[in-house]
Amino acid sequence: MTYGPIKRSHSNVRSKVSSRIIDSKVNKASAQQCYEKYMAMANDCITMGDRISAESFYQHAEHYLRVLNELKATAAISLLHPVESAP
Repeated sequence: MTYGPIKRSHSNVRSKVSSRIIDSKVNKASAQQCYEKYMAMANDCITMGDRISAESFYQHAEHYLRVLNELKATAAISLLHPVESAP
């Protein structure tokens, strides 16, 4: 019996993730919590000697760090250029 490579479509997953960020379903507090959670799990893996799992968790943490940075940038822009309401 031969096994071939598993083919997966990532386009649907990417669109769901990007739409989640665009729709602001990930707020600053939850992104911060996710970042801290993945960093803690990565550090735990390092102490246990599992560098492979640690790298995976570090990559997840980096994603949420990028989300946090984008949310901060968006907040800074909205403070500099407030939306004027119609009379």
